[in-house]
Amino acid sequence: MASVRKLDSGRWIATVRRKGAPSQSRTFKLRSEAVSWASTTDSAVLTFKENSPSQRSQLNVSDLLSWFESTKIPEYRSQRTAVGICRRIKKELGEIQIDTLGSHDIARYRDKRLANGLSGSSVIRELNLLSRAIKLGNIELGLHLPSNPAVDVPRPKANRSRDRRPTQSEICRLIESINVDKQPALKSVIHVALETGMRQGEIMGLKWSDVDLIVGVAIVRESKNGEARQVPLSSGARSAIAALEGLRPGAEYADRIFYQWSGTDGLKNAWKRLCARAGVTGLRFHDLRHEAASRLFERGLNQFQVAAITGHKNLQMLKRYTHLRATELVQLLD
Repeated sequence: MASVRKLDSGRWIATVRRKGAPSQSRTFKLRSEAVSWASTTDSAVLTFKENSPSQRSQLNVSDLLSWFESTKIPEYRSQRTAVGICRRIKKELGEIQIDTLGSHDIARYRDKRLANGLSGSSVIRELNLLSRAIKLGNIELGLHLPSNPAVDVPRPKANRSRDRRPTQSEICRLIESINVDKQPALKSVIHVALETGMRQGEIMGLKWSDVDLIVGVAIVRESKNGEARQVPLSSGARSAIAALEGLRPGAEYADRIFYQWSGTDGLKNAWKRLCARAGVTGLRFHDLRHEAASRLFERGLNQFQVAAITGHKNLQMLKRYTHLRATELVQLLD
């Protein structure tokens, strides 16, 4: 059964308990969100519990992914992406019964996605999600499958890491192409990204209460790896943020510094239009993070110092984000 109660913190906790299934719970800011999640999750678990062990394995892929979508994806940071993957797999493989799903079905799905132009790295993410859904279904729902058909399917080759860095000329053209009257915060967003190496979502989530322009530190409360961190702000980053002091929003924007865009999609669209006006091709907003990491190394910081700033927990991943210019290295050697 599902239950919802209010915590002392003011948040709401939803709990779903069904005999023979693991207890599940999540906390929410709003009671309506907690009730909705509890109802959906309870229904998904009940769908499986009402079937005998032999019947569960005869449910189809769509049933499994619906359960996974309602119970596991809420734990994901990139929920929107995961939901999209579930829906695409449902469209292609949804009608196949779990106990008859074979590696050849999944290989066919892989090949079709690649033929449609999807990158190898993206296909790998989709296959891994399906594999995880089957694994957890076996463990938590008692599907009694003898093996996981998604495990043995060969993954395509992952994409080569991007090495695109903007030139100084491109950065100048981008800044000059900004319509300050229409988008006064766009210039600051670019400078903060170049100076700090913060991820797009981290920049968008910054609040005035998270920034101390005197000390020169910003607090990232939610990062991709789930940990908060302090980001040192250079004089350039402090100036970029201070330039927006006169545009501070009201309470309806929750004190966000870059409230002009409701989410990362809005900023991505603004970035694409800006690149088109500036005549800059093949440059993504995320490439500014690559540029920032590379600049930090070129300034002489070591890998641990750079990782502390950018939030990379894995130094191998940090290496992928770093593309040093040979001319800069010559200057360091001299």
